[in-house]
Amino acid sequence: MTRKRKTAFISTAVGLAVVIAALTITTFLRSHEFERDIRGSVITALRNLTGGRTDIGAVTVSWHSLTVNLNGLTVRGSEPVSAPPLFTAPSIRLRLRITSLLKGEIDIASLVVDRPALHLFVGPEGNSNIPRAARDRVLNNLLDFSAGHVEVRDGIFEANFRRIPVTLTGDNFKLSASYLRSGPRYDVRLSSTNLKLDTSGKSVLRGAVQFHGYIQRDKLIFDK
Repeated sequence: MTRKRKTAFISTAVGLAVVIAALTITTFLRSHEFERDIRGSVITALRNLTGGRTDIGAVTVSWHSLTVNLNGLTVRGSEPVSAPPLFTAPSIRLRLRITSLLKGEIDIASLVVDRPALHLFVGPEGNSNIPRAARDRVLNNLLDFSAGHVEVRDGIFEANFRRIPVTLTGDNFKLSASYLRSGPRYDVRLSSTNLKLDTSGKSVLRGAVQFHGYIQRDKLIFDK
């Protein structure tokens, strides 16, 4: 695997982790049940959208500081019960910004994901543990996420038991994802200014980034 392709592969894997975290937050913001059963609403929505078994330990909201905290997020794919889950994040912190009180518009000022772990298993025949979205739903515009600032702290990307430490920061972060039945596959687009991606303590990416690719159950396809 060339250095360029390896960098793109890791970037896509990190993007997948951010997709899951961002999807969790976006689902929360779209929910009309802010004061009751937020945790259950997010879990149900994530299960329906990703097809993965999902659990969240706790959700806390501080309206004084406009901060939302989700603790103990776990998303399981098709891996065995004895294997590590597809994705875990002990802590996801979101800071909101009210842009219009009259219209009730809220933007995401920052998203911080602490110690996320993405465990990807790819078999000899190309099968993987990435779950398929629920087939009884048409999932267009699965995710349309933007934030002023995004951080992934002390993350781990593991592919077939090879562990790669990952940290990421980015400003003006935009991430969109759609589920395409043809394939089936996820269409992912990512852009950010001042993006910094480090793996294993080494700088991999610096500067503005625009990315388009596809995530399938058995492969990652890079468009640019």
